[in-house]
Amino acid sequence: MVLRAMITVGQWLLVCCYLLSALVFWVGDGLPLELQLLFPFLPVMVGLSVLLWVGDAMLFQRGRWVNLAGVVLGVAVILLCYGLPSIPGLTQHNEGPVLRVLTWNAQQLGNDTAKVREAIELIREVDPDVLLLQEFGLYYKWPDVASVALDFSERTGLPHFDFTPHAGNIFGTACFSKLPISLIDNIFQLLSMTNEAKRYRIAWQGRTVNVVNAHLMSYNLFGQRNADEGLRLAEVLAARLDQAKELTTQPIDLLFGDLNAVPGDAVYQQLIAAHTDAFRGVITPTHHYFPARIDHCFHTESWEVVDAELMTDFPSDHKALMVELRPTD
Repeated sequence: MVLRAMITVGQWLLVCCYLLSALVFWVGDGLPLELQLLFPFLPVMVGLSVLLWVGDAMLFQRGRWVNLAGVVLGVAVILLCYGLPSIPGLTQHNEGPVLRVLTWNAQQLGNDTAKVREAIELIREVDPDVLLLQEFGLYYKWPDVASVALDFSERTGLPHFDFTPHAGNIFGTACFSKLPISLIDNIFQLLSMTNEAKRYRIAWQGRTVNVVNAHLMSYNLFGQRNADEGLRLAEVLAARLDQAKELTTQPIDLLFGDLNAVPGDAVYQQLIAAHTDAFRGVITPTHHYFPARIDHCFHTESWEVVDAELMTDFPSDHKALMVELRPTD
């Protein structure tokens, strides 16, 4: 009886979390920003609901209605936040060339020459037209960031590039491209926290494409980085939301990067209002250790996704995201 009571209490707690998540999703403004932390854990909570439901049914031969209700409600909230996944084969695509973009948080390449070689081999194998990196750089080369970028450009076969982190930052965002870059625009660039967003005007197939590479503010729940910089959790969440709002004021065709935001939260909703998520409906985490999809690829209605893939082989704590896009006009 005690075990079954614990299962029931656990499921009720999860139901309350789902209802609170839905409230935060719909209302948002005026509620404590700390409640945004519900969204990264929604997939885990749904998994727990399923385990409690199955465990109750197997141990006691008849599951209580609250356990089934918890599963149903959890799935409903997931669909509310993540959207319906696309069904392969049902979408009709236009014909013509595709733009291949690879985005990846490189985690400073582990400051390891072996990981640099591994990453370069994988990049050459994927063969993107545009490569967008976050947390790019090598400690032992700093402050000579120019030689790091040039060497990486030559070894990947991507001749056009930009790696100009904030003075004093060891690493930052970077862009390497087969295609000419006619404009590099700093949207924002912070010291120490290495939060950056840069817009690149890229020439492709007779058109100009505005591509943004962004790394939004994060909060280390298990470390001292943010505490040392004097920022509380609510301040970091507010700053991240302000960064997302700033992005929406830019002329953007394609937006990529480590946004430290998950489907459903305020930052994601801010961006999805003006863009389409290339991985909409995908619950799979983009981080190897933190179970959340925090890396994203957004595009406007002028583009369609021909293919989108999460790549797990890259040497980092993040997975790489590869997308093929084609204009709709």
